[in-house]
Amino acid sequence: MVSGSLGKLNGLPATIVITTTLQDLTDAVGVGITAGGTVLPMSDVIREAREAYHCLAVFDRHTNIPLYLGRTRRTASPGQRIVLYARDLGCMFPTCTTPGYRCEIHHCDPWRGDGHTNVDALAQTCPGNHRMTEGDPATRWTVRLRKDGLVEWVPPPKLDTNGPQVNNYHHPGRLLTRHHHRPRTTGTLRS
Repeated sequence: MVSGSLGKLNGLPATIVITTTLQDLTDAVGVGITAGGTVLPMSDVIREAREAYHCLAVFDRHTNIPLYLGRTRRTASPGQRIVLYARDLGCMFPTCTTPGYRCEIHHCDPWRGDGHTNVDALAQTCPGNHRMTEGDPATRWTVRLRKDGLVEWVPPPKLDTNGPQVNNYHHPGRLLTRHHHRPRTTGTLRS
């Protein structure tokens, strides 16, 4: 990496993007996750950040970094791609396991419909799922960024999937840190 001779991926110089939390980094515990889906122990995250020109994205709480290009450019900039690699970690379609390095960048509000190329209006999606956002409005999925920063997919009107869906595959910690709790079930065990 230091030599700079590793080429490019999706138009970006070869770069390792590692995502972790501020708490885990401060405590030197836990793991970091690369945009390719590799889980690294914190000792490796710290060593990699120290030894080369890597992008270490650290989030205390998930917020969008304001990288705005508006209507001046249709394609995401290298900086925006790095932020999206770190934020999404992969395709955001529900249950998709495609890592970030193999994804395309999707405009949540279509570019041809006056959408902007702003990081808070973009999401990662694999090529196959990206195609599901095109075509007839009655059969295409819609992608939007919620106020809490999560990317959600809204199914077409004729597809009953219980409403908008979020992909937690790349962010399993979300399932462990939800602020709401399911009601306890009570009952009697019978033998």
